[in-house]
Amino acid sequence: MSALLLASVLAAHAATLLSGTDFEADDGGCVAGGETAQWAWGAVTGGSGSAFDGSKAWALNLAGGYLNDATDTLSCPAVDVTGAVRPVIQFEEWYDLDVGDYGSLEIGDGTTWSPVAAVYTGPETTFTGSSGGWRAASVDLTGWTGPVALRWVMAADVSGVGGGWFVDDLTYWDGDPVAPAILALTSLGDTDAVDVAREVDATVRDDVALQSVTLRYALDSADPVDVPMSHASGDGYTAEIPGEGPGTTVTWEVLATDGTNVTTSSPQTFRYFLEAPTNLRLDEPRAIGPTVPLTWDPPTTPHVVDGYQVSEGGVVVARSTRTGAQVPVTGGDDVFTVAAVYGEGAGDASEPLTVTASIPAVNGLTPAEGWPGDHLHVALTGVSLLMVEGAVTATLGDGVSVGVSVRDVDNAVLDVQIADAAAPGARDLVLTTSVGNTTVAGAFTVLDGTDRPQLVAADLTVRQGEKARLAIGYVGTMATTSPTVALGDGIVVDAVSVGAGTLQVDVTVAGDAALGDRTVTVDDGVRVFGGVTLTVKNSTTQGTGHTCSTAPGDAGVGLGILAAVLAFRRRGHSSKR
Repeated sequence: MSALLLASVLAAHAATLLSGTDFEADDGGCVAGGETAQWAWGAVTGGSGSAFDGSKAWALNLAGGYLNDATDTLSCPAVDVTGAVRPVIQFEEWYDLDVGDYGSLEIGDGTTWSPVAAVYTGPETTFTGSSGGWRAASVDLTGWTGPVALRWVMAADVSGVGGGWFVDDLTYWDGDPVAPAILALTSLGDTDAVDVAREVDATVRDDVALQSVTLRYALDSADPVDVPMSHASGDGYTAEIPGEGPGTTVTWEVLATDGTNVTTSSPQTFRYFLEAPTNLRLDEPRAIGPTVPLTWDPPTTPHVVDGYQVSEGGVVVARSTRTGAQVPVTGGDDVFTVAAVYGEGAGDASEPLTVTASIPAVNGLTPAEGWPGDHLHVALTGVSLLMVEGAVTATLGDGVSVGVSVRDVDNAVLDVQIADAAAPGARDLVLTTSVGNTTVAGAFTVLDGTDRPQLVAADLTVRQGEKARLAIGYVGTMATTSPTVALGDGIVVDAVSVGAGTLQVDVTVAGDAALGDRTVTVDDGVRVFGGVTLTVKNSTTQGTGHTCSTAPGDAGVGLGILAAVLAFRRRGHSSKR
């Protein structure tokens, strides 16, 4: 046996090592026999996949599997145990035997052999099935004196094979090298019986005498707690894990010691939990924010549900007393879960739901400013607005009235009328659609009224039944070269020409056009200009004073008068932009 292996073995067992081999340097002097002598020593490639210690072992076919319809043996040299108080043979084994195939152990003097049962296996001297991985096997030689040898016997029937039988680390001891065996153990699964203690039962046996059996458990990441297990009857031991609140994870194991050797069971884990809601879903065909509606099915539970909480990224974003909630979205991939809230605490989270939402947004307004007294057509563009005619409103604050004409789901024209007394400054746009409110801070500005674009004219007059050319002055700019001019019933606009600061408008006046003053309205598609009056006179009325109404060929006089008016207006605005 290697020095390293020997040191580790002696540290693990308070017993005297009489002899041993780890089968790394050589085959230990063992001999294959039987009908086919198929036992072999060397590097393990099949079956268990590796030796227990190092790379080499004895195996019933190193590559895994074995021959049918054969009985084969592996015998190792005898060791003299004379004088040993309690001689024990130990080895590590891995086996996987097909139904109908049997393994057995035999001890003898090298010539005569007798079947023997391994410690903890009961009176049976043969076995089949699987070892469940590498495990330690021990043979108690109490009462034996003189040389003693161990032999492994494999009897295979005529059909079917398993993974084989592998043997490693053969040792002979005097004393108690055999650790207690945990033969059976409670299996505890997750439970919704929160705050209810869980009972752990274990069947534990030692080949000499048990000193103690301990239940060790830890709550979440806390330090473990040791609880002595009570001896129930026979090989039975029992203890309890106290009940805990929902969401608590308990990790536990059983430790058994005979005062020299300790056996620890594989750790087990269970959770105290309360049921999660199911079928978390978005019931809308499209996820369009800034919020979206989520719904879910209630949990199946005997506990009373007080409400629900929806989380995104571990943060609670909505609470509800029903199986639905409106939740905020970011416009990317939002991952939501929902948990029921019980009197005992919050339950488990549901399966996650990923929502990829589109956030309504206004790209801008054109124009984004106006003067007190203005009447504007403002183009609104955006994304994911889902605007529907008749179901959209917009506001721009005090002193500004807004009508909405929807062009499509993401585009509209706002009919904006700014009161003469509207206070200058930035205004927030609040757009309300079927998907909620979208607010754009400072989206529109009411300017100081001194530079307001407007119409200017002097004594616009026409007569019933005549054709005339009107010269209408304006301050500012026209957004189009073909604005719409409205002069009221009975006056047909034949043509409009845009000049620098002047509109020339050719009109035909009906013979029965209503007499009197009427408002002139010019719409350039962005701004509606007003503030100028046109007078319709009787065809027989002789004009007195100046007029801006002329025959198409006599526009010069009217334009000269208009130029003087515009010059006066511009001198009054020379200090303004």
